[in-house]
Amino acid sequence: MRNSNEIIQTTKGALTMLTGLIAFMVEAITELVIVLVVLMFIDYFTGMISGFIDKKWSSSTGINGAVKKAGFVLLVMIAVLTDYVILHLGKQLGITLGFNGIFTLAVTCWLISTELLSIIENLGRIGVPIPVFLSSAFTTLKETSEKIGEEKVNIISKAKGKEMK
Repeated sequence: MRNSNEIIQTTKGALTMLTGLIAFMVEAITELVIVLVVLMFIDYFTGMISGFIDKKWSSSTGINGAVKKAGFVLLVMIAVLTDYVILHLGKQLGITLGFNGIFTLAVTCWLISTELLSIIENLGRIGVPIPVFLSSAFTTLKETSEKIGEEKVNIISKAKGKEMK
């Protein structure tokens, strides 16, 4: 059991270092990424507390939560790399899309809203009263992030069509 935990911890550490390096290279570490990381810790912590209070806390649940957070880091890394490839390809083809780093922004905001919704769910299970408008605001942020991402995909599709003509 201990050996598998060491492998998981080493893998997470390596992925975090790789993500940090790539994000630094493309200047993608913004305040929003830092906010996301802080919210990930808060969500993990409040999830552990609510699980303890509900008597549903277990080490496997904690490991699953940590793996999910590592997946979030990978998702941001994929968005960063996608932005980099799109910008690089656009320059090579002489296409100006009119935006930089939009997928990193959209994914990061989407994940932030996911974390915020999870945190207020955890706090609600703990017994903290949650104003309805807060949940609505976080849901709106999530939906807006989705729309921004889809709009930019449409712009890229149109630019691709123009280049092929």
